Amino acid sequence: MKLDFIITGAPKSGTTLYDEAIRGSGVAKLPREKETNFFSSYAISPKNGWTIRDRDKYIALFGPSTLDNSTLHGEVCPSYFYFSKEVISHCKETGAHLFICLRNPLSRAISHYFMDRDRFGFDLPPPGEVLSGNRNIGYGAWGTNLDSIHDLSDYDRFLRDFASSGLDATLLFYEDGPADNIAKISKKLGAEIKYNEGIVNGQRALRNRSLRFLQRSAIAKSIYARLGRERRGSISNILYKTAPQSSYKVLAKQLYAQHSALQPWANRISAYEEMRLLHGVNSPVVR
Repeated sequence: MKLDFIITGAPKSGTTLYDEAIRGSGVAKLPREKETNFFSSYAISPKNGWTIRDRDKYIALFGPSTLDNSTLHGEVCPSYFYFSKEVISHCKETGAHLFICLRNPLSRAISHYFMDRDRFGFDLPPPGEVLSGNRNIGYGAWGTNLDSIHDLSDYDRFLRDFASSGLDATLLFYEDGPADNIAKISKKLGAEIKYNEGIVNGQRALRNRSLRFLQRSAIAKSIYARLGRERRGSISNILYKTAPQSSYKVLAKQLYAQHSALQPWANRISAYEEMRLLHGVNSPVVR
């Protein structure tokens, strides 16, 4: 099937917010579950992510009338930024517009650390040791060899594939704020997407760490994905509690101050800020 747009980019850079905004505005059909990993399924282990490999099952996730040309179709999925071969091919063949979400690489890594530790229940070394690279972590993003904390913040490494493809992609910078970025998406798609300030993807923590086995169960993930959004929300409230945001922010600020002048973070932050200046309002594409 032909997608009209794909939103990808670094985890913890706003993709969930854009997914919710598009769904809430009703301007496009999205898969029943965010992050199908369909175009990156050749690289991802189904045990480590909700992964669809079958084309017919993928189309079915959009619901009835998915071939209606009068309706916009799209998907939001971070993994396509890191495993881009198939999604680049699809965009070049169909003309689907690509949006890439990015965030200050160190801020992204800090947020990702807390998500993996508290929401997913991973046994991780202290954050300072992980960010400094002095301790290896025993898992990879999406069941691959990509280090969630370091590799997923090495944007230049993955942007090269998009640049060499000749594909135009709109960059959405987290620091520009959700309202501005949603306005950019709306303009490109020619559809009014409403920004609801109540949409917040804040830090959450498992109520009981013994529940973390559910995060690694392909069967549990499959069942969860087939539930309605209301039921999924109820289950999520049972499994998770809202973490105290103030303490997260204080510690995140301390970690940023401690590591921002150190390598590799200093180089990555500098490259990111240069990219933001280069791809400003008048030059919003990467080529």
